[in-house]
Amino acid sequence: MKYLPLPFIIIFSFFTCVVFSQKAAIIPHNNPDFVPGKKIIFEDRFKNSRSGEFPDGWNLISGKGVVNKFQGANVFLLTDGNYAKVAPHFKDDIILPDTFTIEFDFNLMDGAFPLAVFFPNENGTNRLFLWGPDVETGYITSHLTGKNPEGSDHFYNKWHHAALSCESGQIKCYIDQYKVLVIPNCGFAPTKVLFGGVASPEIPLAFTNVRIASGVKSEEQK
Repeated sequence: MKYLPLPFIIIFSFFTCVVFSQKAAIIPHNNPDFVPGKKIIFEDRFKNSRSGEFPDGWNLISGKGVVNKFQGANVFLLTDGNYAKVAPHFKDDIILPDTFTIEFDFNLMDGAFPLAVFFPNENGTNRLFLWGPDVETGYITSHLTGKNPEGSDHFYNKWHHAALSCESGQIKCYIDQYKVLVIPNCGFAPTKVLFGGVASPEIPLAFTNVRIASGVKSEEQK
């Protein structure tokens, strides 16, 4: 999936003053269909990360990234790369189980490319989900797009909550309180996950409050 470069229309200092006028916090889904996994595999709100440094607990795959503090919250900024890619470091080299959930908060400034969640393949390629006003897939059986009912007019420069659940090959994607995409059978078994996207110092990608957990629904809820 190839993107044409956009003009660098907003400088980084403006980004730090304006885009992060809201405090990053987990936004409730208010959607009973989504149930977070109960056993945490990885969690990072970057509270213990030093501002201006690459965060502990993450691996840099390509590009550049740094943690900075905005409005009382530490935020992971991807500042360079096409694609920039970072990977949460799973203890004991854990792989994703058959059922899992991924949650994070993200904030796209005007002109930013979507934030990508990659699922690496053994041959070095990646399947991906692009999180913007809508959710798009890449390098999966079909190119799919899940539309956000609220559209893109007021999407940028605000915090949004993203969630993905995978249960026996079925993947569901949520933005805030909306379920925007359902893939009944994704055709592959995710084992690892990366975060990234097309980023630059002028238009970085920002995310925080990452939570990856095993299990999707309890037996009582099925």
